[in-house]
Amino acid sequence: MINILVISDAHGRLEHIESILMKEEKIDFIIYCGDIAHYRYPYKTIHMLRSLTDIAKKYNIKRVMGVPGNIDILKHYIEFEAQETMFTNLHEKVTEYQGYFFIGFGGSTITPLNTLLEYSEETIEERLTKIAESHLKTRSNRVVLVTHVPPYGTMCDKAFSGEHIGSRAIRKIIELYKPLAVFSGHVHESRCIDRIESTIILNPGPISMGFYGIATLENEHINAFLKHV
Repeated sequence: MINILVISDAHGRLEHIESILMKEEKIDFIIYCGDIAHYRYPYKTIHMLRSLTDIAKKYNIKRVMGVPGNIDILKHYIEFEAQETMFTNLHEKVTEYQGYFFIGFGGSTITPLNTLLEYSEETIEERLTKIAESHLKTRSNRVVLVTHVPPYGTMCDKAFSGEHIGSRAIRKIIELYKPLAVFSGHVHESRCIDRIESTIILNPGPISMGFYGIATLENEHINAFLKHV
């Protein structure tokens, strides 16, 4: 059994993580779903990643995996992975951990704000399909997809206006390949646990407000919970 702390959208605020790790005693590793940097200070992305891993080490967490958000600097994730062996940048990659496969894609779909890391739906579909074809076909019941932007048309991607703002490409990948779970963030007001067919979708909400998720993987099953400090 693997216990995962799933967090997202710190936007420069990591102070709640220590409280969580003091309360949640059996965390095997942390998955971070993007936007670790403050809106005004994206150049501090690598500094925030180091702060996150320093906290993890303090509480004997052995591994941190993450994808960049649309306001993070992708290059910093790549550079930090090269510096810190306990950190895995999942963006456009696959990593195996205790028999499970974690696939990542960071950034967001195109926004009106012209943020740092945005992709067209066509690009997301093309790049994720390449990974999915080699890993999801035969191992889907042991695959977790980690994205910043959630899939379109769920409870996890509804803006305050009620409009769904998630990725249609990510939803298409889920429907075609049926991973065990998807962890995402981005849409702060839509923290939830939802489902697309057999796939669990978890948006833990912003860690900057003390929101987080716990996911437990055992064999080919997942249990997910929404929590607050």
